[in-house]
Amino acid sequence: MKHVKKARAMRALDDYVYNMKKIMNDNSSVTSKLTAVDKVKISSSIVKGEELIDDDDQETFVFVDVLRELERIFESAMKKINKCYSNDESDSDS
Repeated sequence: MKHVKKARAMRALDDYVYNMKKIMNDNSSVTSKLTAVDKVKISSSIVKGEELIDDDDQETFVFVDVLRELERIFESAMKKINKCYSNDESDSDS
């Protein structure tokens, strides 16, 4: 059972890292609105996740903690974009 939880945690982290890389490499409107600082934070968190996935000697909680950290960083950046987008829309309504 311990191995199953670890495999699930590794898979969840791997999936999240893959999706973040895909978004960051897409040059979509999302990435164009990110600040340079947010891009660096996200890119370095992607590298951290990839390195951890390659090191499967870690305990399950480490994979879970890193996944939560990546989610927090990415969601924080998305909130900033949404806030700016909302402000832009309200400015254009005036």
